[in-house]
Parts: sequence; structure tokens; C-alpha cells
Amino acid sequence: MSVFVVGKAQSDHENEFGCHCMEYWTCITRGGSPYSYCGLSASSVCCFISLNAKPVGILPLAKKNKSCGTKGADGKKEGQAEMSEWPWHAAILEQPQDLYVCGASLLDEAWLLTAAHCVDD
Repeated sequence: MSVFVVGKAQSDHENEFGCHCMEYWTCITRGGSPYSYCGLSASSVCCFISLNAKPVGILPLAKKNKSCGTKGADGKKEGQAEMSEWPWHAAILEQPQDLYVCGASLLDEAWLLTAAHCVDD
């Protein structure tokens, strides 16, 4: 189980943010050079977090689902994948134009995994 928090890059607003020493992969920032090293661990960094910040969430353990990853039966047509041919892959689209932003992998019926730069807001 992991808990992640959204942090900010160091700024002139030091009164609004507190520095918390944590593992770098648990400090999610929105751009910039967010931290300096702290503590005894080489992977511990100073993450500037709003004093009102709350954890983004707790990641649950995945359920075992025997049907996950089953390739669809449609096959390929003219070198293109058919809809539902790869049911564990998702597209992240910008609305309202349906512009492709990034891809994601389906972890279960409610959770997707994608790269951090795909969801910067």
C-alpha cells in the first residue's frame, strides 16, 4: 500500500508551504525542480507541500482477474487494431475535441496506469 501527496516546486511562497522529508517517488510535483536531498537516505528529498494538502489516495492491491489481458477475437484489419482488440489498453483524450493525449494500461475495472506527464492538472 502506498500513499502519494501532491507537492509544489520550491517558490517564494515559503509561508504557504512546508518542507517534508520523504522518498522522492512519493512527492508528486507539477513541474520544476521540486526538492533538495534531506535525511539519511540518498532517495529522501525535501518536498514542498501546501499546509492544507491531503493525500491523493491510497493505492489498493489489485484483484486477481483471470480474464484481464485476454486478446479480443476480431484480429487486425488493414494493419490497424480493431476496437476492443487490446482490452487492457486505454486512450486518454482531451475533451471536447477527443484529441489523443496519452495511452494508459487498465489495471482493473476502475483504475488506469499512465505516465505522470499525461495528467499534469
